[in-house]
Parts: sequence; C-alpha cells; structure tokens
Amino acid sequence: MQVLKNFNNISEELKNSIPPLKNGEVKTIKMLTGTRMLQVNEDGSQFFEDVFGKHQIPTKDRIKDPFYKRGGTTPEYVHIGVPLEVNPTSEAVETTKFFMPGMGHTQFLGKFSLVGGDVDDEELYEYLWLSNYNGSNPHRDKSVTPMYEFIDIKKESKERRKGANNKLTALSIATTMDLDDVKDFHASMGWAVSDDPEILRASIETYADEFHEEFLSRFSDPITKVKSEVKRAIDAGYIKYDPTGHKVLWAKSNTVVAKLERVEGVDYLTQIAEWATTSGSQGTNFRKALQKFLKELYAPKKEEEIVD
Repeated sequence: MQVLKNFNNISEELKNSIPPLKNGEVKTIKMLTGTRMLQVNEDGSQFFEDVFGKHQIPTKDRIKDPFYKRGGTTPEYVHIGVPLEVNPTSEAVETTKFFMPGMGHTQFLGKFSLVGGDVDDEELYEYLWLSNYNGSNPHRDKSVTPMYEFIDIKKESKERRKGANNKLTALSIATTMDLDDVKDFHASMGWAVSDDPEILRASIETYADEFHEEFLSRFSDPITKVKSEVKRAIDAGYIKYDPTGHKVLWAKSNTVVAKLERVEGVDYLTQIAEWATTSGSQGTNFRKALQKFLKELYAPKKEEEIVD
C-alpha cells in the first residue's frame, strides 16, 4: 500500500494481519452482488442461479484500526484506498483508481482473481482485504453492506467433500432402512403413510437425496420416534390435536392431555413430542399410553379374530 500522511497510515499490526499474497499465488474473490433468478433448462425443469451484473467497487474507504493505541502515532480511524492522483505538496489523495470486476468481458460469472507478484494486484489486494466492503474481513464495519468476499479454497473443498460424504451416508441409510423405520420417519414428518412399501421408500430416498443434511439430522434425532408415535395415534383416532386451542386431547373422552404454548415456526408434532419428553411423569405416562395402544393396534390378528 502506498502510505501517505493521512492515507493508508495503518498500524503495523493491522498490516501484518493481512494474509500474505505470495509471488505467483492466486487469490479468488466472489462478488456478493448477484441476483437470484429462476432459470429453465431445455427439458423444462427449473433451477435458481445467481446472475451477476458489473458493479464498481469503491477504491476508497474509511476503516477503524483495531490495533489503535491511545497516544500512539497511528490514528484510530484511517482513510485507505488505491491512490491514482496525489497532491505532491500536501500528500492529499485527489482521486483513486477505478475498479469494476468483469469490465471488458462479455459475461461476468461473479468471480475475479488477483495474482501475487503483480504490483497493481498486490496493492489492490491489500486494500480489498482491509475494506469494510469485504465480507471476509473480521474487523469490518458491520453497518456497511459487503460487496464481495475472499474464497477459502481449502475450506470450500473440505466442505464440498463433507457434503458429498454426507449425501452418500444419507442415501445409504435411506436405502437400507427397514419398513418400520421408513413408516416411523414418514409419520414423524407428518406425511401420509401409504400401504405401498415402494412408494414409502421412494419418497424417503428422494428426501435423503435432495435434503441430505436435514435427513441425517432428523434421522439421528431421538425426538423423531416420539413424533412418529404421536402422528400414528392421531391418525388412528386415539388422540387428537385441537389447532384452535393448541391442545392435545384423548379422543374417546375429549379430555385435555396438554395445552401447549404457541412457538413461531415449530410444527405441532414437534411441540407435542417435545412436551412428551420434557414434562416429567405426565409426559412419560402419555408416551406409555401411546406405545401400549400402538402395540395392540399393530399386533398380528389371532386366527379366530379374522373374519372371511
């Protein structure tokens, strides 16, 4: 950075905090100015894609030096940037360089790179890292809307591999679940439980494929089993849920089992299941009653009970 009297006059600690751009190293920056738009494939299927116009990134900013020391030689607030014209007498910066990623290209995909060893790139890199417009800057002014962020290639690759591994795990679980587990998962989601095992498995596998992280989270959550019990008992008419009063009732006597608090964004099955597992003996007895009822409901019929 070109350090002047009242420009780019940052502390040594702040300068040393900038991740180094080694000779020949490439730093990739992603713009955050894209607009998510619905696109249509040739086969008619739809998908969302970020579309990027070309936006100028200001090359002058005012930042707070986090390493400011009262009584020191560097100011607390510093004007930084990439000078173009400087008054030789006062060292006042009269203009800064113009920078618009993608300029000169017919299509801009939202990313650009800077290379170590290129003097102009290195100067721009240091400014872009320190600017409040950098969403990756840990010291940025959060009131400023970020325009870009630096891509951590190693972190991105690690997360991509993790996502791929989780997807494989989710699909593996979904394809090997026994039928009872499949039905339990369906019920816990509030989905209709079909009599056709192939339909049940197909919907589970589709869900695991498209929402593998959520599937793994729900599959490993012990509350999933309780939600299944509640949904099965409601479907069988053993208990019922009153959405107006937000109450759970015994269907036969119409007496109230529990009155629930309304929680924004939480579905009724989850709330009933959480109540059943956190309300002590009352919840425990409620679950025991559900399990006894479901056991009898799904028990194999004795031969004398079967009517031709």
